[in-house]
Amino acid sequence: RGGIGLAFITYPTAIAEMPFAASFFGVIFFMALLTFGIDSAFSMVESITNGIKDKFGISRKKANFIVCSAGFLLGLVLVTGGGIYWVDIMDHFMANIALVIVGLLECLTFAYVLGGEKIRRYANEVSEIHIGRWFSIMLKLFAPVVLVGIAVASVVELMTEGYEDFPAWSIVAGMLIVGASVIASIVMARLPCRQEQS
Repeated sequence: RGGIGLAFITYPTAIAEMPFAASFFGVIFFMALLTFGIDSAFSMVESITNGIKDKFGISRKKANFIVCSAGFLLGLVLVTGGGIYWVDIMDHFMANIALVIVGLLECLTFAYVLGGEKIRRYANEVSEIHIGRWFSIMLKLFAPVVLVGIAVASVVELMTEGYEDFPAWSIVAGMLIVGASVIASIVMARLPCRQEQS
């Protein structure tokens, strides 16, 4: 079992069956998991907060309040009886499909909108390591083809085999989550930045 089940079912079961000091190792394991979770939350909140702060010209304090409040409200569904299933669905769809689609959009934006050659020249000006012409080829051709292949393979696998033992509606819910995150990324990228109001 992988994903959410690995952290919350498999490892705790293995620790509980240890011949000695199971309680000690259980506390250590869950303290480490809590630390990793808090660390991940900092990086997620910070990236979203910076985007909101820059795009809407509000203070960091207000942006943090908005992001943390929205995260709290959206996270309430994750602490219900079926919360572990929602976490599993979001984890799977965000990691296997949304991340690939956003990566593809970034490659296409850098290669065709901003200009791969311009980015390569700038990187060579400000870095000690120089990038060859292969960078533009990878950005324009290779990376998009690979990312499209991964996304198509993931969607085809979901449509033909389903998602683990989950009902069909979980695929629809997962795709809606993917669509919402991709649309939010595009909308935020298109919004102009504003000066912070003092």
